Amino acid sequence: MTILKNNSIHSAKLENSASLFKKLTIFLSLAYLTFLSPPVFCKSPSDLKLNFDTNYHSSSFSKINLKEVFHLYFKQQKPPLAAQIVSTQNVNNSIRLILSDGKYIELDLAGQAKNIIDLVPQLPDFIIRDKGINGAYWIDDSNLLVYHLSKLTINTGLSLTWLSINENNVNTVSSLVLESVDENELDAKGGGMSLYGSGPDVLLATGAGGADNYPKTQDSSSRLGKILKIDIESMKQARRIDITNIEILANGLRNPLGIASIGSKNYFTDNGPRGGDIFAELINGGNYGRDKFEYGRPYDAQKKLYNKKPINYIEPIYYWSPSIAPTALASCPFPKDLQGYGGCILVASLRGQSIFIMKLQSHPDLNRSYVQSIEQINVKERIRQILTIGNTVYLFTDSLIMYKIKYQIFRPVISLK
Repeated sequence: MTILKNNSIHSAKLENSASLFKKLTIFLSLAYLTFLSPPVFCKSPSDLKLNFDTNYHSSSFSKINLKEVFHLYFKQQKPPLAAQIVSTQNVNNSIRLILSDGKYIELDLAGQAKNIIDLVPQLPDFIIRDKGINGAYWIDDSNLLVYHLSKLTINTGLSLTWLSINENNVNTVSSLVLESVDENELDAKGGGMSLYGSGPDVLLATGAGGADNYPKTQDSSSRLGKILKIDIESMKQARRIDITNIEILANGLRNPLGIASIGSKNYFTDNGPRGGDIFAELINGGNYGRDKFEYGRPYDAQKKLYNKKPINYIEPIYYWSPSIAPTALASCPFPKDLQGYGGCILVASLRGQSIFIMKLQSHPDLNRSYVQSIEQINVKERIRQILTIGNTVYLFTDSLIMYKIKYQIFRPVISLK
């Protein structure tokens, strides 16, 4: 019995020594992370699982809960908690957000609310069907174009409204119903907006419905499933939006949520049916195949595959199957002379819950871009919008979280597993 007791005491001492060694190891690891490792971790310990490093860059980032920001701003009023962020733009070093429920929110670069305005009273016959506002774009610091739903006598209108905003004063300058749609066409409305090249004209990417058959995307008399160019100079001179100042540049789209001008070229994303999400370069007069040719499959397994390429068909630069649900696009925050990153663009995604760094090169013979490499950064949240300001990237999720990622150190990174 004595021998057994001594053995038990000896075992207990060994266990205590092992426990102390384990604690010392954890302490040294934390000391390394705190004082020696690159600044890549978030302030909150729960966010240590996220790493926004690319293959060659380390970054520091912070996480801001916009719901809390809105609560502080509204105080006793009810803040917008269920809306989606459908537009983000840097205007005069402020981040301007447009929400699907009709709110305009201005943040400083630290993510604190400076102003919140309800645009709904100035949007003619505004209604919400899943989303009310689908897209928006500031053509200057006081003039905003809004792509939204409006109530018509019979159907629903996809409308474009021009608002003039001066501090807290909002006025409707002009409004135009682009198209009347029925309930079946409200599932995929698009909404990506950006400058056309260096401006001043603005691009609007419209959807054509989410069902298996959406023939309006191939119909030249319809403005659904198209990329439209809005003549801003003519609009300003006439002080109204006129259908004659809106030109169809491309057709064959299903649900395009992102479009951006990078350098001298324009790129966009489009969501396909059951796969076939695309990233493409805008070619004037191009047909991107929706309802005729798809890399995705019909929702109804009994329907024929989309396998007939239309006239003027333009292949995407890249497509995803299975789907990632790509959304907004943004320029890269890296120096243009950095090897491999001179022609890159950021793609946000909902289903993929990631951002994708698409590294592009120009084909010497075809004068077209192609993807040379892709980096995926898994954020583990649905990313609705993305914005780049200098060397800082802002991500906006469906849970109203804003990630601010600042890329500071341009050198190889050793990941700690």
